[in-house]
Amino acid sequence: MLIQPKKGVLPAIGGVIVLIFLFALFSGGDYVSKPTASVREWANGRLESWSGHAEDQEIYTAPKEPTIASDSDESPSEPEPEPTTEFDSLPKPKTEPKPPTDFDSPQKPKTEPKPPIDFDSPPKPKTEPKPAPEPVSKPKSKPKPSTSKTTGVAGTHNEISSSITEDGSYFPITFRDYPAMNPNIIPHPTLNDTWFIVAQRYKEGPENPTWFTELVCEAAFKDGRLECIASPLILPIPATFSTKCEGDISHFNFNVGPHDARVFYGPDVPYILYGSQSAFNCFGQWMTDFRSLVDWYYARRQTDPFGIPTDLQRPEPYGPIEKNYFPFWDHEGVVHMHYDISPRRVFGKIGFDGTVGEDLAPLAASKDKSCLAKYMAPPEAAQFESIHQSTNSLSVTMCNRNDTTCKQTTSNTYIFTIVQRKSYYNFHSVYEPYVVVFNQGAPFELYGISSKPFWIKGRKEDRHSSEDKRDLKRDSEMLYVTSVNWKDRGLKYHGFLDDDLLVGFGIEDKDTGGIDVPAADLLRDLGLCSDT
Repeated sequence: MLIQPKKGVLPAIGGVIVLIFLFALFSGGDYVSKPTASVREWANGRLESWSGHAEDQEIYTAPKEPTIASDSDESPSEPEPEPTTEFDSLPKPKTEPKPPTDFDSPQKPKTEPKPPIDFDSPPKPKTEPKPAPEPVSKPKSKPKPSTSKTTGVAGTHNEISSSITEDGSYFPITFRDYPAMNPNIIPHPTLNDTWFIVAQRYKEGPENPTWFTELVCEAAFKDGRLECIASPLILPIPATFSTKCEGDISHFNFNVGPHDARVFYGPDVPYILYGSQSAFNCFGQWMTDFRSLVDWYYARRQTDPFGIPTDLQRPEPYGPIEKNYFPFWDHEGVVHMHYDISPRRVFGKIGFDGTVGEDLAPLAASKDKSCLAKYMAPPEAAQFESIHQSTNSLSVTMCNRNDTTCKQTTSNTYIFTIVQRKSYYNFHSVYEPYVVVFNQGAPFELYGISSKPFWIKGRKEDRHSSEDKRDLKRDSEMLYVTSVNWKDRGLKYHGFLDDDLLVGFGIEDKDTGGIDVPAADLLRDLGLCSDT
């Protein structure tokens, strides 16, 4: 059956709904409307004043947007602007508090506007720049390359320049806290842009005058100079003794240690040659494998040539003091020793035990004599002059490595070394270096000699800086060339004309210097013996 609703329920529910509607309609309420265009324009104008302000200017915040009255009977509320914010109220870094800003004082003009300030985060404290680190060490002395132009030598010398220094002058070589002289430079076997440098320690003052050492270190270029990466060490070369130092040269008995070392590459390994007391004369020449004296990784064998210090012999007669030998290797890799260049050449095949065969120079003497007379005339006895061997030897192929048609052959590859003409006037020595080139095959006759000596850029024309007319033979700076080796790692005894060399030299018997030069520049102006 149908269920009938109770009477009076529906009218009651309807009445409640009507009352709720009327209450909501007449109670009213505030609502926030969007700001008008004029309000937005005013606020934006105030905000634009923030951009580009200096720290001593007043910063404003935009006033709160006014509300629009509702339909209720309540009167609209008046907008109340927020107080302005000064820089003094901003958080300051604790480490560097700033003094309060005086807004009454006149503002200083600013040359450059500052960027907008981020008020959401406190300003960062200023950091002081860190001072530059001090150099590890400073050498006590080093030569200063000359910046003067060597105009006085243009017609008399072949000037060579460096590509390492800004003005092309030679670079100093420094052994940190130890002054040195007569340097040698060879490329490191495993490290790029690194070289072994060796030089005689220079001593002065009250130091022991009879104790001699050769300094050694790994070196690199820094600020225009070649310097030891770490403090140098002493080459462990044993002292020797001789029974032949008698009479006027008996003082050589007091000598302890090596003199005037030469470090160089052979076709395969590096060697060192130095002076010390000898069993065959008072003071002779010794040679040994350089690798055994330094931190050089290699498999040492009993059969290594010159594996121990070897007392070198020469064709007789001996002088009481022998100096400046240099070895050379022929096309077959056989080692010979060159003893003299003047008044005549002396050289011969040498054994690994130091023994020597006959003098081979007479086989080439007829051609050598005319070549030496033209390009390096023997000095007259009345003059205070002489000619000396000075460096090791290298072999060079007379074409460029970068030329694809250039091939090393026995007909285009020669041996070269540097010799020097010495003059001694006014108690001062001056050395003029010449390049001497000879054949790499028997009888090893001369091929050419520099038609004029080479001039190392940076060498002083007048060591006294006098305004008087200069005499290069007597007054120029003494540079004594001691070493010539290929610059690049991997090059040993042989190279090409476009390969770079490193030439080392002593300066006034108390400093060291060097210069890089392409082989072609060093061999420039070569006078050929075939023209004599």
